[in-house]
Amino acid sequence: TTSSMTETTTTTQTNIPLSFSTVGNFDSSLNNRSSRRFQSLARNIIGGLNRVYGADRNYRGAMVNNFRNGSIIANCTLTYNTTSTTPSASTVVRQLLNNLENGTNLGNVTLFPSSIRSDGTTVNNLEPISLNISFVIEDEVFNTNLTDMASAPFTTLRSRVINWLDPVLTSVFGPSIMSNYSVSFSNASTMVLVFTTVQINTTNFANQTMLRDLYIENITASGFDIVISSIQVNGENLETNRFPLQFRFTNLNFTADLNMRGSSRFRALSANVTNVVNGIFRNNSDFVDIVVNGFASGSILCDTTISVQQNSISQAAVTQTLANNADAFNNANLRLDVNALTDTTTTMAPTTTTATMTTTPATTMPTVNRPEPPRPFPGFAVAIIVMCGLALLTLPFVIVLCVKSGYCSKMANAFRLESPDNLDLRLPMFGGRSYNFN
Repeated sequence: TTSSMTETTTTTQTNIPLSFSTVGNFDSSLNNRSSRRFQSLARNIIGGLNRVYGADRNYRGAMVNNFRNGSIIANCTLTYNTTSTTPSASTVVRQLLNNLENGTNLGNVTLFPSSIRSDGTTVNNLEPISLNISFVIEDEVFNTNLTDMASAPFTTLRSRVINWLDPVLTSVFGPSIMSNYSVSFSNASTMVLVFTTVQINTTNFANQTMLRDLYIENITASGFDIVISSIQVNGENLETNRFPLQFRFTNLNFTADLNMRGSSRFRALSANVTNVVNGIFRNNSDFVDIVVNGFASGSILCDTTISVQQNSISQAAVTQTLANNADAFNNANLRLDVNALTDTTTTMAPTTTTATMTTTPATTMPTVNRPEPPRPFPGFAVAIIVMCGLALLTLPFVIVLCVKSGYCSKMANAFRLESPDNLDLRLPMFGGRSYNFN
């Protein structure tokens, strides 16, 4: 217990003992706190401990109490602000062990790792680390049988969950995992929220972010449709923005079985919508997942929540991308009503599966650009084009005719700037004769 591992000296601080052996020869100068060797070694050790434990905001500092023989054993004290999260002796030992450079060095001081001790805790009797893993299964329907640990649905689902969790943990920690998984199920908007705790005998720390990402990478091995944004390891989950979005499919008719998440039609249609959206955003690293919350009548309205990486793409950009890929829905026999998707009056309340997930409140959906339908080609324009074409084809023949008949030269003479007395008006229209107007 904490009382056996720590010593509370004031109401605001907790002192935790820590000792370890370092490489070197002990001599009497190390009994003298004022000696140069004592102060030099103590200063190096304190600097190394501050680097190891200093990231904890409740850490106040370290002190070397004394040295004793055994190569050189350093007896130290770590001081923390007293809080509910003050580290245990096992945490202190494990943290130092996992932060030694090259497995042995605390700065320029070389330790014997197996000698690290805090009270009676050593590297050989560390408390197991506890992992709390939770996630939401979208394609399983919660029912009261899942609260009965003796029921067949509970035991079956528990076994499937452990069969997914265990290989991932074993790949990280080896076969040191304890077998006492604690699994419980609860209702998450008719979906199943899984919460499991497992104890692991290891000298290593659990990298919560790495484990979370490892489970995300191995989702397909689970056999479940797991909501990616819901996966948490010791409270570490993806930071996301979540957008409510409603699709309308005009070629489908609503039936009562779409009110039941467990029905075959609900499952099939939900999977179809999910696959199409996942395919559209396949190459977009900001997209996280889509959750189908339910269906309603009007041909069929599909209420969904889309999650993206926090502070990445906007709701308008997500909607525009979906509108631009209406053919992907059509190819899956989902005739998407683009106008309904991009309607600025569409609103929808978000569904939250975990308390720590970032949720975008229901607001008026931003305006999205919709491509205008092409205008029909006017009929009068066709007539104009045909007439102009005929005129262009006829023009060469008219020019040739005028040249052959001499009409061009006669017209040129007619328009010459000369007095009428000198003008020859023998034109074809006068029968080729000359007429004197004097």
